[in-house]
Parts: sequence; structure tokens; C-alpha cells
Amino acid sequence: MASPLGFIVAIGRLNWYRRVGEPREWFERIFVDFGQPGSQNHMETLTLTDIVTRDEITHKPVFCEPQLDLIKDYLPKFDYLFVTGAPPEDVDITDAADRLHNISVTKHFSRILIEYLKKNNINIPIHWYIAPEANLDSFISVEPQDNWKKYISQFISVMTDLSAENDLNAPEFLWSPYFTKYPSALKRKVVIHWLHDLLVSVPQLHWLHVQDGVGARSRKHLDGTMKYSLTADSVINYYNNVLRPAVKHTNVKSNLINMEFFIFIDNPQDPPNPFIIPGDPIEQQQRQTKYLQENVPLGISFEIAYWYGSLYYRAVPHVEGMNVTSAKQVINQAGLIPNVIGPTTNARVTKQDPPATGWDDISPWAPNGTTVNLTTDTHIIVPIVYKMKYKDAKFAIKKAGLKPVFHDGGIKSVVDEQIPEGGEKVKIGSKVDLYMKPK
Repeated sequence: MASPLGFIVAIGRLNWYRRVGEPREWFERIFVDFGQPGSQNHMETLTLTDIVTRDEITHKPVFCEPQLDLIKDYLPKFDYLFVTGAPPEDVDITDAADRLHNISVTKHFSRILIEYLKKNNINIPIHWYIAPEANLDSFISVEPQDNWKKYISQFISVMTDLSAENDLNAPEFLWSPYFTKYPSALKRKVVIHWLHDLLVSVPQLHWLHVQDGVGARSRKHLDGTMKYSLTADSVINYYNNVLRPAVKHTNVKSNLINMEFFIFIDNPQDPPNPFIIPGDPIEQQQRQTKYLQENVPLGISFEIAYWYGSLYYRAVPHVEGMNVTSAKQVINQAGLIPNVIGPTTNARVTKQDPPATGWDDISPWAPNGTTVNLTTDTHIIVPIVYKMKYKDAKFAIKKAGLKPVFHDGGIKSVVDEQIPEGGEKVKIGSKVDLYMKPK
């Protein structure tokens, strides 16, 4: 069983699960598998990300208090709590104004989190997780590294002041960048140089937990074949030949690997956007064994739901809106049994039982071999795309099995009117007229 130093918990997604008590089961399982607080093998670190999400109606960022309420009783059971109040969108790291805006928003929601913890009498040291993520592949020239150096330095300064203003402990800072491939000998020297230079410039950064990328660079195909573009061997080489030399003579005291517990699987309806599900526990155990044999230590790892899912339940993919053939392929691939109720020719899935209301369109809770009933229809509900951007509206309409027809405006416009209106039921393959206006 893979046993990292700690887990990341994506707070904003905790209410996506079918059963309210499901997230609590993950934590109870942690204390069974890794020991209660105070025991020798106790998991000591917890990292909370996604404490900010977007309101479905207003699209404004909101603090995820209802989701935090689900697990707040477990927070004091960990020795280190790292948190990020970063907003739910990427920051343009090359833009100084965008960098400062991101830090400002992070500070705002981090202050709300501090107030939440005090209100609930949760008295634990608070440390800060640096978001967004950085791609170490880009550290082959001075400009990307310099932008990250400025961002991290500003982040640390602002969040240190926030901790002091609220009479908190002196905070630690955790950074978890990633890489996508093992670099050539020449590029390794350059990456080591610029990474080392960054770490020296921010002596307050003590925790460096680089993502292993095995999950992020995986793909399971509909024919059952599995491809890993990064493997344990790639990560071991990167750790020994890039990270170890880069942290020498810096203040980094925790140079560990963030082990990924998920994989991607083909989405036949939308190939550029694969599904993400819990990974293969056998592969995970083999990967962990290799890491430990080569003295590559595990740090905070992504993510608690995927870890639990890979060991203790199966994933039910979201197939509503798919054509029947694709839906059956995806259900079979997940180790479940599709049962089609209704027409199969020129039809789409309109309902599934068990439903998929969970993580990234996946609700990983069903035992292996569970029958998934797929109700189908030759007609489909027209998606509501009013006020959507051109490309988002086009994607939504096509995904529903309908044909978007654009009138006025261009790719930089938004939907001003749609006919039929969203919510109407029409025959699959029908056209939807979208009248556009400039943003």
C-alpha cells in the first residue's frame, strides 16, 4: 500500500460525491492504514487546495465553507496543515499585474480561512501552499525562472505578513512544481542552475515536493491498453540527477516527491478532454516500492479521493449525453456492466443509474462489476448556452449531439440568443441557431 507523507485534499470538490459522509470515510481509513495521531507511522501532513470555487450562477469566487465543514473535525489530527487560498483560475506568471492580483485574492481568501478556523476552535499551526503550479521544463532560460522567482518572493512576503497580522505561527511554505519529461544532459544542467538560483533567492522556502507526473502523463485507451509517458524510473532519475543537486546549499529541508494516485482514460465523445479516475493500485504499489528502494522519499500526494478510490472502490464514469456505443465502451472500461434501456440507434444516454455526480465527472463508489443502467432516447435536451463564449457554446452544443449554427459575431463573441431555447427537447442531430454579439 502506497504511504506518502501526506495527502492533498481538493476542498471545492468535496460536495461532488454521492454520499455526504464519503469524504469522512477517507480520513477514517487514513487512521486505520497509517495509524492514529502519535503512532510511529501516523500521516503528519495535510494540504488543502481549492478552498475557493466559482458560484455556478454569478461565477464569482466563493469560499468553500460547506465543504470544509465535512472534514473540519479531522484537521487537528495532523501536525502540518498547508493551505492555499488561490482563486480557481491560472495566473499569467509573465504578467506582473496578474501575479500581484493572484496574490491579493489568495490573501483575501486565506484571511477568511483563518477566521473560519478560529470560529470553529481549530487551533493548529497554519502554513502556506504556493499556487499555481510551475512547469520545471521551462527552467531552461532565465525569463520563466525569473518570473517564478518574483512571484514566489512576493507570495512569501505577503503571506508571512498575513500570518503575523493574525498572531499565527511563523509559517512554512510548500511548493509543488511538475515536469513532463526527463531532460537531456545539457538541459539538466540549465534546469539545475536556474532551480538552484530560485531556491537560494527565497531562503524561506523549505518544502519542495515535486509532482511525479505518472498520473498526469498516463492514458488508458478504450481497447484496454495502458500507456505511462513517465514511470518510476523517470522520476527516480529526475530526483537523483536534477532535484538532489539543485537543492544543495539551499534552505530546502524537505525535498520529496508528490506521488499521483490517478490516471486518465479516453473520452470517446471529447478526445482532447479525457476522464480522470483513481489509478491502478498494483502499479501504485510497484511505483512506491521502486521509490523506496532508490531512497526517493514520498511527500504530500495528489489526491486523497484518488488514493482511496484506487484501493477501495470503482469509478462510475459520467456518460450522460454520450451516444450508446461510446457510453457502453466507457462503462465496460471502468470494470462495470452497461445495461441499455431504450433505443440504441441514433440515441444518446439521458440518464444513468448509478448516477455520476462526482469527481471530475466521475463518482468512484461502486463495487467492481456493478450494473449501470443507461436510459436512452432519440431526443435530447438543448443545453443552455446563453451568454457563453463562442467556443464554449460550440463545444456544449456539439457535445449534446446537436449542430451549432452561428449568426453574427465571431470567435470573440458571446451568445445573445439561442433557438431552440435551452431546456427544449429536440431530435438528436437538430440544428441550434446561435445569435452572437461582441463580448
